[in-house]
Amino acid sequence: MDLAQSTAVSAVLDCARLKDEDKQFSTLAAEYALTGHALIRANPGDEKAPYYAMRWGWMKPIHSLTQATQLLRQIKGVK
Repeated sequence: MDLAQSTAVSAVLDCARLKDEDKQFSTLAAEYALTGHALIRANPGDEKAPYYAMRWGWMKPIHSLTQATQLLRQIKGVK
């Protein structure tokens, strides 16, 4: 495999990873909405966190979708 093919394969894999990440975010955002909360993405230049959980003026920075899932489990009271 030459450099061009390797770069193309890498680009396809990155695109697939981003689509999977988008789907996971959309699913989590919908689940947050069902609990009366909101999960939003930060602006790309936001250095504090890439996501935020919100409800009635309360705002919590979320550093990963894994952390968003854990917080959702706490909100729902799931053990």
